[in-house]
Amino acid sequence: MFDKYDLYVEELLLAQYRVSEMIEHKLTRGEMREDFIKQQVVLQYKQLSCCKGVVADANGENQSGQIDFLVPKPNARERRMGDHSLFSVNDLSFVIEVKSNATVVLVYKCGHEKLNNL
Repeated sequence: MFDKYDLYVEELLLAQYRVSEMIEHKLTRGEMREDFIKQQVVLQYKQLSCCKGVVADANGENQSGQIDFLVPKPNARERRMGDHSLFSVNDLSFVIEVKSNATVVLVYKCGHEKLNNL
């Protein structure tokens, strides 16, 4: 039963990806995909909150670029600036960067570079 549900969600993600291709503006198309993924995660994992924003080192001196999917630790301080948030790297459980056409090498490289820059 659970395998069938997971397949259902996978098919939803693929369908949403294909339908979003009709949007020509790449930034808008990417944000639509990010929002869809966030909705699925929050629906399935009630204890998680998700947002996009920037991560800074503990001193607030070095910061990342925009990250699509930030999951803060419980009781973390979220500094809101419009639709974006700013977190200390110490206040996050994990981050996800959504890429529509990523390869395994690209995923590793992006994650590795972002983690090393903080």
